[in-house]
Amino acid sequence: MKYIFALFILICITLFNLSPFGFKILAGFDHAQGGTLVFVPNANELVAGNGAFTSPTATTPRTYQWLIHESQLTALVGKNLTAITYRLPTSATGPWPTTDVTYSDYDIYLSGSVSPENRSLAFAQNVVGTQTQVRSGQLFIPANSFTSGGNPNAFGLDITFNQPWLYSGGHLLIEMRHNGVSGTSSRSNDAITASGGPPYGTLVSGVWASGYSATSGYQGNFAILRISGESSGPNPNYGDNGQTGDNLYFFANSTAGASGSPSQPTYQWRTAGADSNTLIVNRTLATSLGTGTLDDGRFDIGGQLPAGHSIRFFGTNYSDFYVGTNGIVGFGTFTPGGGNWNPPNTGLPQGNITNALFPLWIDLNFGSVTGPATNRLWYEITPTEVIISYENAYVFGGIATTFVSFQVIISHSASPTQNSRVIYQYSEDLSGADFISRYNANTLRQHLSGLQGSRLT
Repeated sequence: MKYIFALFILICITLFNLSPFGFKILAGFDHAQGGTLVFVPNANELVAGNGAFTSPTATTPRTYQWLIHESQLTALVGKNLTAITYRLPTSATGPWPTTDVTYSDYDIYLSGSVSPENRSLAFAQNVVGTQTQVRSGQLFIPANSFTSGGNPNAFGLDITFNQPWLYSGGHLLIEMRHNGVSGTSSRSNDAITASGGPPYGTLVSGVWASGYSATSGYQGNFAILRISGESSGPNPNYGDNGQTGDNLYFFANSTAGASGSPSQPTYQWRTAGADSNTLIVNRTLATSLGTGTLDDGRFDIGGQLPAGHSIRFFGTNYSDFYVGTNGIVGFGTFTPGGGNWNPPNTGLPQGNITNALFPLWIDLNFGSVTGPATNRLWYEITPTEVIISYENAYVFGGIATTFVSFQVIISHSASPTQNSRVIYQYSEDLSGADFISRYNANTLRQHLSGLQGSRLT
């Protein structure tokens, strides 16, 4: 089964994972210290190129490499690279694309590079060191994301990476492979021509080929880039929230980037067992709500853990838990409506709902006739875990395929003295196409993933 990711919150210090789906986090685990934008070639930030090139936004499958001299990247040394984008040439007579389009595979790899003047037409021979895939899967591009009418034109939609990549200096190779797209025409990008002399061949160079899996190609113009970088902090795949003290949490995800963590989760989607308890099924209540509605409701689950067992959260033991329809699991009562259907703009910490887990705090509506006719919210208590599963959960205001499936798994034990382990995991197979497209395009309605104690996040 495909998956989005599993997120770990380990004992004593544990939390969750964000990766291939990579939900935006508004919580206290975002350690970015500020963004840096670098334009390549540097001299073309405000000056249009002398040519055009199609590969990055071609409608047919392409492989393309950008070779960039280290002198163009000094502002990015020591930073995590997080996105690239392009712009249309001044010859463009209208924006692109004219309608929403989705590349089913738009993959990007980063590595060290040979110097641009030593470029080979064999793709593998331009790679220096380890080549890392930083982006995979669909790329949704809304209509008119790349504008025209400027000189130069504005850069378009950021093509964000699934995982950041630390740039430590040296020549940089960016390799893109996509399988084409239908529903629009190919669009050339602003570029430096291969035949025009420097900076081509000294500071930059390019190689292209038809096909997703090409191994060698042809000299190509250099599509002008904007590269986004963020100050490096703790590893984005595992670490803590920068606070000190007892009874805190540590997080790790299930990706290769967290392999250096003391421990990390394994994705394992849970199916309901014979002892599972259904709260909502097919837009209908199966268990009485503590308060609220199918849209904004809360179920109060008390006295069901094995005798003497508790969930320990930020140093306090709890025997009861509260399941909200908007992706909230609390250890005290909370108001599910009254504005709490969305997280606050400021993210975490916040004062409305404390002592809670937020696997995906977003406005969901299990009763909507727009969403899937088959949906379910259930929980199960095993001898060692509490499993809470949100399945085919419709996002308020979306279309029929704007739905998501995710789970929370919380350990419990007899008189625990260490914080309970928490895992968040998200299923791509059980989530709708529009949700995935909006996620990839960063156009989902306001949401966050995280956790918060009474005072700490």
